Amino acid sequence: MKFLMHQAIKYLSLLLIVVLLASCSAMRSNSLREVSIEATANANRSMPVALDLLFISDSTLLPQLTSLSGPEWFANKQQLMMIYQQQVLLASFEIAPSSVISSVLLPEGHKSAETVIMFVNYPEGEGQHAAELSNFKQLNIRLERERYQLLEITKE
Repeated sequence: MKFLMHQAIKYLSLLLIVVLLASCSAMRSNSLREVSIEATANANRSMPVALDLLFISDSTLLPQLTSLSGPEWFANKQQLMMIYQQQVLLASFEIAPSSVISSVLLPEGHKSAETVIMFVNYPEGEGQHAAELSNFKQLNIRLERERYQLLEITKE
């Protein structure tokens, strides 16, 4: 009898741990709290460039969205946002060369998004792929000639 009671407690404890882990992963949110953007003088070959931050509440959309290049996202953005308006919050910017946005205004509810991705509308080059930003906390996006750099801001 004591053995059965011990086994039951062991299995109930294991079940409780599994339930707690599942609930924690269901409440997962991104770490991004602050974003700044800077563009070098020759960013996008000295032309303004569009940049979108997508705050996604349904991570099942991630494979479909990250398969797009920057130009594909911007060409289909209106249609995609109509389809996914309930699952995606959008922050859009057009950045001129030699400019700085020291603190980007993030959309209300951005903290509850599971995933954050970025598209930049570079016409060619390394900057065409989607970038996953969820693991950054304080991010500086540096726009260069044909690509971007993502840098964690460390404040002392």
